Amino acid sequence: MQGQLDGELNDFGRQQATKVADRLSKEPKIAAVYTSDLKRALETAKTIASICCGGLEVVQDMDLRERHLGDLQGLELRKSAKVKPEAYQAFVSRRRDQDIPGGGESIDRLYERCTSALERIGQKHIGERVVVVTHGGVLRALHAKGKTSQDPEC
Repeated sequence: MQGQLDGELNDFGRQQATKVADRLSKEPKIAAVYTSDLKRALETAKTIASICCGGLEVVQDMDLRERHLGDLQGLELRKSAKVKPEAYQAFVSRRRDQDIPGGGESIDRLYERCTSALERIGQKHIGERVVVVTHGGVLRALHAKGKTSQDPEC
């Protein structure tokens, strides 16, 4: 579980970045490329900017970073329940406001951080197409919140 550890893309990740860039190159003009400042996202964004945007400058935004997983960062999920049981329980909790011991973020804090970044980007680029490169945990948090906000019981 990487969380905010700053690992590089592997070969498979580089292949995926190239495929996404090739696909985006077939779309209308992109005005800007934003990314998390973590190396794996930054490399993906630079690949996209190079292939489909004529080398457009990539803007790094720390608020697009992956969720901070606290004491779980760098551990394998299977082993984390034994090694860091409190952090593991916080991670698997259904509570969206549950922080993870060791400086980890709750889903709610992650959501607020990322939506703030997306709103800033949207305000700056009204009517323009932008690419935002972020992480799986961010996308899951945004998707989950979107589903619950459409739920009539919420």
